[in-house]
This record gives sequence, C-alpha cells and structure tokens, in this order.
Amino acid sequence: MKLLEKIRNHIYWSVQYIKRSEVKSHYNQIKYINENYNSEESKIIIEKNLNKLLHHALATVPFYKAMSGLESLKDFPVINKNTITSDIKYFASETYNNKKLKHVYTSGSTGAPFKVSQNRSKVERNTADNIYFSNQVGFDIGHKLYYARHWTRVLKKNKFIAWAQNIVQVEVQDFNDEYIKKLIKDIERSNSTKGFLGHSSALEMICKYLDKTKAEPINSNVKSIIAMSERLNDYTKKTMQKYFHCPTVSRYSNTENGLFAMQNTKSKKDTFDINWSSYIIEVLKFDEDAPAKPNEAGRIVITDFFNYAMPLIRYDTGDVGVLDNSVSPPVFSSIEGRKLDIILNTKGEIVSSFLFYIAFKFDAINQTQFIQEEKNLYTLKLNIEPNFNSEKEIIKELKFILGDDAIINVEYVDNIPLLNSGKMKLTINNFIK
Repeated sequence: MKLLEKIRNHIYWSVQYIKRSEVKSHYNQIKYINENYNSEESKIIIEKNLNKLLHHALATVPFYKAMSGLESLKDFPVINKNTITSDIKYFASETYNNKKLKHVYTSGSTGAPFKVSQNRSKVERNTADNIYFSNQVGFDIGHKLYYARHWTRVLKKNKFIAWAQNIVQVEVQDFNDEYIKKLIKDIERSNSTKGFLGHSSALEMICKYLDKTKAEPINSNVKSIIAMSERLNDYTKKTMQKYFHCPTVSRYSNTENGLFAMQNTKSKKDTFDINWSSYIIEVLKFDEDAPAKPNEAGRIVITDFFNYAMPLIRYDTGDVGVLDNSVSPPVFSSIEGRKLDIILNTKGEIVSSFLFYIAFKFDAINQTQFIQEEKNLYTLKLNIEPNFNSEKEIIKELKFILGDDAIINVEYVDNIPLLNSGKMKLTINNFIK
C-alpha cells in the first residue's frame, strides 16, 4: 500500500476502536467461518447466532409471539415484503422501541416502498461483511474507490467525507460519452491503488465506450472490480478485464439485509461464495415452502442473524437462484435475479437471463431490453448505431432459445432509461405480473 493509503487504513481502524465499534470482532468472525466453514467451532458459532436470533424474535416480536410451535428454523413461516408492510410494527422488536436505529429504504423492482430498521450491531456486521468480501478480490480500506451508482440526495457524500473515504462518486444518471471520457482520464491520471464498485450496466456502458473509441488497455493500477445490483454479463466481465487487467466479479446483495454472496476471482466457475457467517440461505420451490430439488431454480429465502430491531427470518427476497449442495460450503451455481424479471420460453420453462446477452455478439448495439408480454409474445428493444443490420440473425437466435412459435417484435429506441435507483433492467416479464 502507498503511504497515504496506509494512513487512511490506520485512521479508519483507529476510529472504530475509539467508537468502541464491533466491526473488527465481526470481521474476525466472518473471516474465520468463511475460511473454516466445516470446522466444529464454525458450526457452533453459526448455531449459537441462529438460536440467539430465534429466541429474541419469539420473546420480543409481536408477529412471532402470537404464534405457537415455533421451535426450530423450519417451523417459522416464510415471509416477504407484503407480509411485513401489511403491519410493519408487528415485525419490530419491542426491545428496540424508542431506541436510535438506522432505517434503510428500498422499493426494489416492485415500486412498493419498504423500510427496514437496523440496530447498531447489524449495521456494523454489514460493514464487516463488505470489508471481508472486498478483501477477497483485492480491495482494502484506503484504496481509491470509483463507486458508480445513482447518488440520491440522501446517499450523496459531501466533498470532505468523500475525500476522507477516498471515494469518487460516479453518477450513472449522467453517463454519456463525454462523462465516461473524463472518468477514464481521471483514472489514468491517478497513481492510487484503485477499485471499481458499481451497477453492472454502468460497467457495461464503460466497456461499450472503450470498444467504440478503439481504446488501448489502460495502465491504471486497478486491483478490484465488483459489479452489483444487476446480472453481470460475459461481455462486461471479459471486456473490463481486457482494458483494466483485473478480474471482474459479481456481488449479490440487497438494501434491506446486506451482502449474501460474491464470485471468487480464484474460481474458474462463475459460482457465488455464500456469506454463511451472517445468513442462513434456503432455495425453496416456487409453489410451496419446501426445498427446491438439486440444481433446480427456486426462491432465495434468507434468515438474517444480526438484525434484532426487525428480525427477518425466512425472508423471501423475491430473487431466484440455484443452490449447489454438492460442495461444502454450498454455493450458488447461478443467481437469476428477481422472479418478476425471469423470462419463460413458450413451453413455460425458465430461461436463463444470461442467454439474452446474445445481442452483444453483434456490432452496432448500444443497449438492449427483452420483455415477455404474453405466453409466446415478446418485445426486443434495441438502441443501435446507424450501421446495424443484424435483426434477422438476432430473432433467429432468440427463437432457438424460446421456441419456434415465439413471436418477437423489435422496437428501436433512442435510449433505454435507467430506473430511479440507477439500475437498468435487461429483462421484464409482464406475463408473470
């Protein structure tokens, strides 16, 4: 580490010590469990964390106090956002009434507002989770972080805080060729050790710009690239590595809980290492609260060990994934994204959203979005360059994936707008909705 980076790192941990923060002890536990998952001590710690949470919920949370026969985790009902928002006070622990809490807000992809309260230990656990998993791919506190997201008024940091934390707030809503050009120049000028963290679609737009301008690989001392919020496609993964000489990994997290899983740069497969130190992860069938079959896609359901202010036990995240139990610890072999964004073929079978990145095999395409309107009716939105002439080939490939009876309408648009969160939806399923 360079001197200034070392100073920032030292100051951060000194401040945590002065504040009597538990971040360091959380970090040590996370590191031990994730690196010694099969040890007897790790199993004891996980069991203790789980039992402590369940006992707390049964004793202090009205929703669970009103139930009988809840002894082990499998006895607890599966809940979701709708369950909680129907009477949010019913899910708040009475122990934390009138206490200072952190409130996080999300609408996800549904548009329905959702507020989750978090106690201090939960907030510190999230911080430690992020530090540990970032360390695994080469990023450490003190490095310069290029953070690409939509910086709302609430999230935006003032200049001093951003400087102290060494964060460059990259605004995805402002992305155009000129903005990306200035960003690349800033990255090239700085001799700091750097990391990228951002929406996958933002990294994709950087790649498209560099390809379009026929850029050379950039000597920029980038040591980590983490994509978040959306599916990381193969094009972006390979192209970021080509230009920045650094592997790109995908991170799976949400606002209301935290970081669940992340890809490993050392793995040849695109599996996700699961954060078993902070969560119990289940993958359940779509039509019943029973485990999905081996290698079968299902609903991702989590139990959060550390949120005591609003315990989220067997919480259906709304996401779809495949759990691989053939290895220990189990990993996600794939994470398909939100259930409402899953595309079905004309037989009603789930199709991996990875397959809809085929458009990037063709030249002169800037953005794509694929929408299922009805059982066999689909819309493909394309933002293209003037020299595009591959419509027939794309439709042929999509029919091969979806079925010969698929009806695919192509709609040419000047822009595919981002969501208010700064994310971009590659797929939308209006048929399921």
